[in-house]
Amino acid sequence: MAGYEGYSWGSGADKKYTEHHPQPCPKEWLEDIRNIQTSALQALELYKVPWYIIHMLALSHYVTVGDIADRFTETLTYTKATAERMMLKEAEYTEEEANRILGRLKRAAVACRKHEENSDKAERMRSAVGGMDQAEQKDLRETWRMKEGHKFPLEYEGSEIYIAKQLRETQKGQLGNFTNKQIIGRLPDPTIKDSSSQVPTGTGVVDIKDQTKQAPNTEERWIYQMRVFYYSLTLCIHSSSAYAIFQDWNLECAKQYWEHFLMGPLILKRKDSPSLRTVMIAERKAWSEICLDIYRTECTLKKAVENIMNNGLWWSNEIAAGEKAAKNKKDGGKDGKGKNKGKKGWNDKGKHSKGDGNFVSKGKGGKGGGKGKNSKGNGKDGNNKGGKNNGKGGNGGDSGKGTRRGNTYCWNFHYGSGCQGKCGYSHQCPVCGQTHRQLDFHN
Repeated sequence: MAGYEGYSWGSGADKKYTEHHPQPCPKEWLEDIRNIQTSALQALELYKVPWYIIHMLALSHYVTVGDIADRFTETLTYTKATAERMMLKEAEYTEEEANRILGRLKRAAVACRKHEENSDKAERMRSAVGGMDQAEQKDLRETWRMKEGHKFPLEYEGSEIYIAKQLRETQKGQLGNFTNKQIIGRLPDPTIKDSSSQVPTGTGVVDIKDQTKQAPNTEERWIYQMRVFYYSLTLCIHSSSAYAIFQDWNLECAKQYWEHFLMGPLILKRKDSPSLRTVMIAERKAWSEICLDIYRTECTLKKAVENIMNNGLWWSNEIAAGEKAAKNKKDGGKDGKGKNKGKKGWNDKGKHSKGDGNFVSKGKGGKGGGKGKNSKGNGKDGNNKGGKNNGKGGNGGDSGKGTRRGNTYCWNFHYGSGCQGKCGYSHQCPVCGQTHRQLDFHN
């Protein structure tokens, strides 16, 4: 490639037909050139094939790596390639200029052929082990540099397994919908858990690798995770930009949404600041809405992101619902005022619990019976705790209070429709210890 720099174009071709990368592509050709597969376009740009020739290839529907690799061979010359000579005729290239262009096309074709072979090999390996090789990661970063004009920041790169998952989605023209536990960065995280499973293939059994981690529990960790997500997403999109949904997407679009909108004064830093958990849940729900919007309306990712940013009512409802759910959960755990199912239970003093939870006691050491919702108290037989639980501890079952011997009281006998006496639970009165229904004497 360095040898090309010593050549100078003759007077035969106009400057318009000799310009190449890194000079900007003429705007009137840009729309057609976008139809060329990213990897093929990268090879043509790398060997400085003029934009005019690339445009002619796009018009002739030579748009994939395989198309370029199959059309141009090592034996191609200006005198033998009739079709190529006709393509070059309009620009009035001299024979020297034309042969130079054809030489560049041959080298680009060789690069396309190698890329095709490496991609097939990498896809088989990625399908087998769930990761990526070093050459493929290098290609992704080089594509980023060409698209964004600067090196990819490695501190925001996803792990090999996560990048492989995201790349598989973008190569299908999809976005992927990952959870907060699946978005894993390159930097070490003590909460990461590696797992593997064996899957049979035609040649034997291979290990499929996977990773998960704990969801972020601080604002700083969540912001880092979001940066890993949108940097990795944009990295993979740049290598799959042939799909229409990725048109015009770049790092600036991603920053406008995640940095300025989500992490800015409109959502995370707003005056009535919502909890981090509410924002995390809303962000993942918003990403699901973006994916659905693209599927329903066939719009671009950039347009779908703009739609969700402009939908203030959706964000207000999601944040309000998230804060309400968090408040209910907090109140239900402490005061016994949450939303409940079932009948009233007992506390340790034989009285009804304040909440409408079922089976309120939680016995310790086998002495209490049942564990229920919305009560709080201390007694001889166990320690009550509010929470959302059903029938756990001691013998479990019909009553929330245990006797001194560790048996639980029979709910059907004391407050139900009656019991035949063969249930295995105590029929003693929880208040006085006599053998009668509590409802009849101590209501």
